Amino acid sequence: MKKDKNEALDREALTARHLTEVYNHAEMLAFFELHELLGPFAIVTRRIDGKKGSLEFQKEPRYYYSFVPD
Repeated sequence: MKKDKNEALDREALTARHLTEVYNHAEMLAFFELHELLGPFAIVTRRIDGKKGSLEFQKEPRYYYSFVPD
């Protein structure tokens, strides 16, 4: 059965779909400073280099992915 595009995916499925690192909430906070949630986007600053940008996220289970620098 094919999943609906808006249906929540597990970490492996998100990684395969977006070909990017996928973070749970605690991991995301370790790598990024969270400024604001504007679903389905999180406005963040990457801690390693101070680069501001956004991550996409899904609500349940909460995973963040696809960092795009500003």
